[in-house]
Amino acid sequence: MVLAVRHSTADSVLKTQFSDGLLVNKQEIARSVAQKGQISQGPVGALTCVEPGLAFEVYRNRQTRQLDLVQCTRKCLFVYQYWQHPVLGWMNARIQTWFPFALQICINGREWLARQLDGAGLAGPARAKSRAG
Repeated sequence: MVLAVRHSTADSVLKTQFSDGLLVNKQEIARSVAQKGQISQGPVGALTCVEPGLAFEVYRNRQTRQLDLVQCTRKCLFVYQYWQHPVLGWMNARIQTWFPFALQICINGREWLARQLDGAGLAGPARAKSRAG
């Protein structure tokens, strides 16, 4: 899976790079790379990190004398991919690289709404104030 991510971000400014998981603001890194690389559309890049994630463990149940599949929290490798989408705006996906392969896709609703309002030519005082902040 990580090789597929590296292949999909081969042309992007932010190559696949490892970060310290919870200690680093990955969103900030990706946005600064997009700003420096002047990326207004398309893939920005990917970051990988080890974070706590849901996994399964085989547990030997002594009472039933069977093996049980138990859900637990373990260290997992995650891939964060970032894009500038032409309609939806800034978005990212958080992909767990092993079973159960959890996937979260994040889309900024405010940015999408701002793009819709810009496209419709609606920019009032309240709108101008929200874009400044």
